[in-house]
Amino acid sequence: MSKPSQLREKVSALRASGKSTSDIARELGCNYRTVQRLVAKPKDEKPKWVPKKEIILADVHIPEEDESALKAAIDYGKSVKPDLVFLQEVMELGKVSSWPKDPSKISLKEEIIQGRTFLKRIRDAFPHSKILLLLTNHDRRLENYLWNKAPELYGIDGVTVAEQLKLKEYEIEAIDSVKYIEEHGKPYKVGELYHIHGDEFRMGSGTINVCRTMLLRSFVNLVMGHWHATQEYIQKRANGDLMGAWSVGCLRTLNPRFSPLNRWNHGLAEIDYSPAGEFQVWNLKIQNGRVLGNV
Repeated sequence: MSKPSQLREKVSALRASGKSTSDIARELGCNYRTVQRLVAKPKDEKPKWVPKKEIILADVHIPEEDESALKAAIDYGKSVKPDLVFLQEVMELGKVSSWPKDPSKISLKEEIIQGRTFLKRIRDAFPHSKILLLLTNHDRRLENYLWNKAPELYGIDGVTVAEQLKLKEYEIEAIDSVKYIEEHGKPYKVGELYHIHGDEFRMGSGTINVCRTMLLRSFVNLVMGHWHATQEYIQKRANGDLMGAWSVGCLRTLNPRFSPLNRWNHGLAEIDYSPAGEFQVWNLKIQNGRVLGNV
């Protein structure tokens, strides 16, 4: 068997085991682009499954969650009976971040335990829903910590965020936002709406209209978290079609020490889909423990 064929077989086997393109390149000592060429690109087809209704719960940041806002979001979600619950940035993981660490905060071990408790709460609240967890920049803090502080442990079973949170036990599927884009060349898509976290594009924290900036950079319909603020921006194309970007409010405390004054607000999103993937976004705010109307 030729060397290229052997390499292709190894790449295929590692891909089948769930490893990303970057992980495969690192393990085989290959150039990233070489691995990319050996991985068959998925066909750009319509999604096989489109939910009738989705809710997005973004930026919980355990242990910095706001219980009043979180309860309001979960109770609202239960009332609309979603087929899909899309979670973003459940964990803070401050103890393994590169930022100054508050010694008064709970340990990493306790934070992970609280994260598991939260995920069980979500599964119990939505027993019949498909639940997806988008892994984001905060989740990558643990991976970055291992790379910088303990590279020998990288790749050992049990050290990833998904494994520590026991997602399989709660029947929750993890999607790493950046790795998904690396592998597929585009963000994760539900129906005709792309789902990102919001850190995938480099953008300053002082950006005023986040959704306008994102739409003009991406030119696709997308929904995101990360910015902790409820926003939308709709643009009409020359052919009359509409495209838009939506930023979903957060479910964490609003006045942390590192940013006591900000433009954040609590919120969630409810999205209705047609069988063809067309969608309607209801970008909802939460104030004083009450879900308010569309933005």
